[in-house]
Amino acid sequence: MKFEEIQAVMRTNESLSEQYILPGNYIIVRLDGKGFTKLTKEKLTLDKPFDERFGQVMIDAAKHLFGSGFKVIYGYIQSDEISLLIDRDDQTFSRKTRKLNSVLAGEASAFFSLQFRELCVFDCRTIAVPNHEMLLDYFCWRQEDAHRNSLSAYCY
Repeated sequence: MKFEEIQAVMRTNESLSEQYILPGNYIIVRLDGKGFTKLTKEKLTLDKPFDERFGQVMIDAAKHLFGSGFKVIYGYIQSDEISLLIDRDDQTFSRKTRKLNSVLAGEASAFFSLQFRELCVFDCRTIAVPNHEMLLDYFCWRQEDAHRNSLSAYCY
């Protein structure tokens, strides 16, 4: 098979599972530190119960993601998690979820790893939100989760 023929077949197969965020939906991405419990206990020297440098790196990582090529209009940070709201009219990468997830997870992982000089990995998931009410519900949910986690960490 010629290169062009193989390429056409492979590109078709690659795109069969492609998913897109439909127009008119808000886009929320949630990045979560993979294995950060182990990372923070075994590899990073952090103050207990809350480490100021870790918190600042989370803020700086979120700021970095605002300039990653997507039209990010809001960010929320808690623990080892970053939630970003992307403008509902953003057409970057044609709103492909695999591109949103891979680019943002890669950017956050690289930024965080450089700051701590240790391999730090984020996973990323994309959420389509159809209306303003669900958008508010999402961020209220994350805030309540942060409250519960903070109280638990402090008591522990």
